[in-house]
Amino acid sequence: MHAPFLKQVNKMKFHSIGFVVAALTVNVFAQTPPATTTAPLATHNCARPPMPDASKKIAAAEANAFVRTLETFRNCVQAFSDSQKQIATAKQKEAEVLKLAAIEAGLAAAAAASASNVAAKDYNTFSEAAVKIITPKEEAAPRPSEPPAPRPQRGY
Repeated sequence: MHAPFLKQVNKMKFHSIGFVVAALTVNVFAQTPPATTTAPLATHNCARPPMPDASKKIAAAEANAFVRTLETFRNCVQAFSDSQKQIATAKQKEAEVLKLAAIEAGLAAAAAASASNVAAKDYNTFSEAAVKIITPKEEAAPRPSEPPAPRPQRGY
């Protein structure tokens, strides 16, 4: 009565789940990374002192004033450079953390896909054994132990 259904169950394994898991696994690992973009370069807002005219001789007072504004410019650029180095160090640490997190996520995805495959295989093995147990066995026609003896031919 249930034999056709059980045969169908026997044929219907977790292949579809295996395909879905395989597709998800491939999708997880085959994603193309986003196009690499660089952050816009920060620029300093330090005011450059006006350059003295090279064709004219400058007085000592003007030279001293220029040196002071040049030192102010240098200090401003140095402060900007130091702040950018701190940002670079922090971003490098952040990138390392993200790289490790991406590796861990990839390993977790692979482990989940593997666990799914093992579960599907376990189900398939169990269901095959169960179907064999619950499927009624068809009895074959009994075979004679010896083949029938040939009949003598009559001549007419």
